[in-house]
Amino acid sequence: MQRLWTASLLGAVLTLLSPIAAHAATFTFSTPLSGEQQVPPNSSSASGLATSILDGEPTAWTFRYDLSFSGLSGPLALAHIHVAPLGQAGPVVHDLDSPPIGSTSGRIAGDWTSAEVVAAGVDPSKVFNRFLAGQYYFNIHSNAPGTTFLTGGEIRGQIEDPMTRSVPEPSSMLAVLALGAFSAGSVLKRAKVAG
Repeated sequence: MQRLWTASLLGAVLTLLSPIAAHAATFTFSTPLSGEQQVPPNSSSASGLATSILDGEPTAWTFRYDLSFSGLSGPLALAHIHVAPLGQAGPVVHDLDSPPIGSTSGRIAGDWTSAEVVAAGVDPSKVFNRFLAGQYYFNIHSNAPGTTFLTGGEIRGQIEDPMTRSVPEPSSMLAVLALGAFSAGSVLKRAKVAG
């Protein structure tokens, strides 16, 4: 009887979790932007903060971002995501959506999707894994006279966070629930023996 109860509980849990298993993970990033992170670093007093979420699985995902910046030395000219590790410069891979060109402060919100990556002939799982490895950065370029901020960017922020939180992998959740079901069965068995 106890085995039947444990198997029934585990079956119910698996049924309830099947929609969760179809959704791989959600990763949250908090990214400060500054001139110190540029390559080479600069002394700009401008700053920014981006919050972003990578949601989905390696082959089907959406990266949503909400970035605020202020104090640029000149009007905003360009805003991108580049690919390169911290301390290195790399090529543009995504233009940020609807940047307030010409402003010295503002907000940029948008997304980048696996469908866009596929349309560009790139493997979406490669991009997904680069996000998790901290291989992308936000870069805000201004058109400040007498600076290199147009070509190199005025402020930068690496899209990584040691405190990145993620929804547990479905297999991890199943293992924890299976262990719980096994423990519940053991308690029932001991109670039956003791009674």
